[in-house]
Amino acid sequence: MKKFIIILYIFSIVFSTSCAPLPVKSEKKYIQDETKQAKIYLDKRDFEKAMETYSIMYRRFPDNPDLRSNYIKAIEHTKKTADTAFFRGDFASAGLIYHILLKNHAQVSDFAGSLSFKRDFLSARINQCSRTLTGEGLEKYRKGDLEEAISTWKDVLKFDPENTEVQKAIKTATTQMKNFNKKI
Repeated sequence: MKKFIIILYIFSIVFSTSCAPLPVKSEKKYIQDETKQAKIYLDKRDFEKAMETYSIMYRRFPDNPDLRSNYIKAIEHTKKTADTAFFRGDFASAGLIYHILLKNHAQVSDFAGSLSFKRDFLSARINQCSRTLTGEGLEKYRKGDLEEAISTWKDVLKFDPENTEVQKAIKTATTQMKNFNKKI
């Protein structure tokens, strides 16, 4: 009986400590930690995860002025990165980053007026990137470089997935590549 009581006592200690509530991070500590993680994502150019991290924090603490300020800075940094890619002629990267910003724009509607750009700007840039890459793909297609044309058009679909013109072009070029490979 004594062994049973000892075992029961040990079990109660183990059970009670494993079920004890975990300490909750303070708002300030949580925001510091998550902001640090978001900045790591930005440094790695993982803009989607950075925006997602800020979005989650902002939904949880919408009245925190430091968080709001850091979120705006991250959005502006991301836009600057997209602009740099755009002016460098890297339309695949620029289009993708603008697309991430456009998806995130709806979530920041309460402070969108604090940003240096509007939703229409992002849409226009995405359209410009899409048109440019579609044209580049068409040039490659006309030169007979079907693989490169398809690759370029697939880049378009990463940020303009509803582009039916590009979807048809990929399908046509893929069919032609298969037919060509059968003849060889």
